[in-house]
Amino acid sequence: RVLPEDLAPAALARPEVAALAARVEVAPAALPPLAATLALHTAGGVWEHEVRVPRGGPARPLSAAEVESKALALAAPRLGDAAAERLVVLARTLDRLDDLEELAALVCRAPGPPAAV
Repeated sequence: RVLPEDLAPAALARPEVAALAARVEVAPAALPPLAATLALHTAGGVWEHEVRVPRGGPARPLSAAEVESKALALAAPRLGDAAAERLVVLARTLDRLDDLEELAALVCRAPGPPAAV
């Protein structure tokens, strides 16, 4: 998985990331939108893997546990672990909430600038 902090300028400037990026070539392919093919050229040959339908979309949805894990990973750096876990609990029980006041308060209290994307 890739999180916003993985794409922050400091993370992308790491020498090992820069070295790998220098060896990556992006080439257009005749694939449907959002599809991708990864081809690794090594001394032992070429390894290819094609993904026609990416994870997380309607055709390949994430499980409830994967959605919650992703929500925690994205919310915890901004809200703290306890508040992020509470946010997930509230979202999980959204259909049974009497009001959205606590949920809105958690979502609107995120301190600091938006995470780098």
